Amino acid sequence: MWWTIFSREIALYLRSFGEILSMLVLYVMTVTFYVMAQPHGTAPSGAILWVGALLVLALSYHRMYERDLEDGTLDQWAMMPLLPEWLVLAKCLAHWLMTALPLLIISPLLMLFLNYPDTQMLPMIVLLSIGSWCLVLLGSVAGAAGLAFRPRQLVSVTLVLPLALPVLVFGAMASAKPLTLAGGNPELLIVSIYGLVVFPASIAVSAALLRILREHNS
Repeated sequence: MWWTIFSREIALYLRSFGEILSMLVLYVMTVTFYVMAQPHGTAPSGAILWVGALLVLALSYHRMYERDLEDGTLDQWAMMPLLPEWLVLAKCLAHWLMTALPLLIISPLLMLFLNYPDTQMLPMIVLLSIGSWCLVLLGSVAGAAGLAFRPRQLVSVTLVLPLALPVLVFGAMASAKPLTLAGGNPELLIVSIYGLVVFPASIAVSAALLRILREHNS
């Protein structure tokens, strides 16, 4: 049953392929304009990849559960034998695959544009993968909480920014150093630990918020 729900989520995202493409365009434009705005001779920072990813992903958080609320899917979830946490996990994983993964795929090209060291590209992609997964999980919390307010997009973005600040700050700091766990880059370890904490916490909080919202509307 979990796989059926996950497959349904993927299919729904594929139907709105134009939105995924627009997110990619926005991501590329953010990095490109940043590089063009730098003074001549200034080495661009990899931190712009984090800022661009947060900007693009934050604009999609309100849609994670909005459609489910409007078409009654949240009520159907309550009648399923699966725990709400498993349903939230399916939503988060599908959202990451269809929004964050395309950004990761195109990031190596942007790193070439930023003159990022070749030896650091793969570790940077791994770091961005961890960071983007954290951002999606935090966005799930913001998206679930935003269902009770209008405009939902503004509320979701406002809620996720302080939650995502540790990922953004330490991820950008880690990107400016050699990416290795052997030492000399504690920020990389902080991002990894933060991801381990955020994973179960965000799933549980998102499920609780959706449960409260459904009970309030019933």
